[in-house]
Amino acid sequence: MPIPSEKKVIKILMIGPLPPEIGGMTVSFKMLVDLLRDCDNAIIDVVDFNAIRRRKGNTLRGLLSLCRAVIPKARQVDVITVYLSLSALSSLGILLLVVSRVLGKPLIVRTAGGVDYASLGFLKGTIAHFVVKQANLFFVQTHNLVQLAYGRGISHVRWFPTSRPMCDNRYERSLVSERSSCRHFVFVGQVRECKGIREIIQASERFEEYIRVDIYGPLFDDLEQNIFAGCKIVKYYGVLDPEDVVPTLKRYDMLLLPTKALTEGYPGAVLEGYSAGLPIITTRCGGIPEIVDMQSGLFVSAGDSEALFSAMKIVVENDEIYSKLRKGVLEKREDFDSVMWARRFVDYCGEVVGKA
Repeated sequence: MPIPSEKKVIKILMIGPLPPEIGGMTVSFKMLVDLLRDCDNAIIDVVDFNAIRRRKGNTLRGLLSLCRAVIPKARQVDVITVYLSLSALSSLGILLLVVSRVLGKPLIVRTAGGVDYASLGFLKGTIAHFVVKQANLFFVQTHNLVQLAYGRGISHVRWFPTSRPMCDNRYERSLVSERSSCRHFVFVGQVRECKGIREIIQASERFEEYIRVDIYGPLFDDLEQNIFAGCKIVKYYGVLDPEDVVPTLKRYDMLLLPTKALTEGYPGAVLEGYSAGLPIITTRCGGIPEIVDMQSGLFVSAGDSEALFSAMKIVVENDEIYSKLRKGVLEKREDFDSVMWARRFVDYCGEVVGKA
């Protein structure tokens, strides 16, 4: 979808991770890149640090190879932007800061996840603070991280949440009226212990066969498909291509994410569920309470399969509660539309270029 604007065309260097690796950061970065390619007031060039890492590894040699790939492109643009994990902030971040200053280009840093960089420890945390303090803009995923940055004197921090394409509300409202009961649950994402996979199995298998729970995603943490062996309700269907996630979710009634990971930012699965019109059963871990409330989902205690079973039972047995949650999703998701955030990204780039 083109992003119309009459503003000056800005040349942007986008540095971040692209597929084939699967993860929230990879999906989000690719989505932003794809949207900006259609933007009529931005010209972008891209450096995929996953591709360089596959050839060179996460070594000093790999970082220097990345810098060699960045420098010729950076000379040709108005602004350098980087989308990186927290762990890369003190290594890749400092190198890109040096490149930006040597070339006289403004730098925008965006970190993934909902964890504070102070968790990196004294040395790495000090370097990370220097990087984001010296950057022209610092994008973070949650409101909590915005407040922490303000408290450290970083006034140029901005809230830049995970986003996804959101479907037309009129179409989705018709779906709400058509789908008034909950029988089919889904989990999509990395299949990890910390995402509550075992709790999903334990809770779901207590139901009779009139409900269905389907799992999609790559297996991690030494988990194998045999954890689903003998399950009557829970079935594993492998990995979805990113473009198939939302169309697949539209076949279901409700999303499950009983995560135990305190590092959660704004999980892409929640927003993909919102895009498909699905409410969610989840936990209060990390930044999740900033994007899920009692209008769009139900909360359970992390690691508590009994609580998860009870929440699932509520929406299965009470169509009125389920219908209210479906309607609540339509209101909640409007703040996380990727087209809107792509426009805002270009505006922010224009802001730093104007000040440079």
